[in-house]
Amino acid sequence: SLYCATLPGSYTYQPMTRYALKTTHGTQVMYLAAYYANFPKNNGIRLTDKAEDACSYVTIEKACQVARSLEDSMGCVPSIVEVSY
Repeated sequence: SLYCATLPGSYTYQPMTRYALKTTHGTQVMYLAAYYANFPKNNGIRLTDKAEDACSYVTIEKACQVARSLEDSMGCVPSIVEVSY
């Protein structure tokens, strides 16, 4: 789904910036597709190689919170990237 914001007095929709998490495994770029914090370690993380399939967050603060919580399971902190899909 596409999240949009309207500007006051404008009839044009502008995509809202959202934030996704990205990491690399070897030479392959992977995006976080799903994260279930209550699952046992490593069982609640799903990755995808398609940016369009990545989950995204409305605020950068939430993206940072999730990125930090993934550090132990993934061995690194994923990068936060802006998306507008």
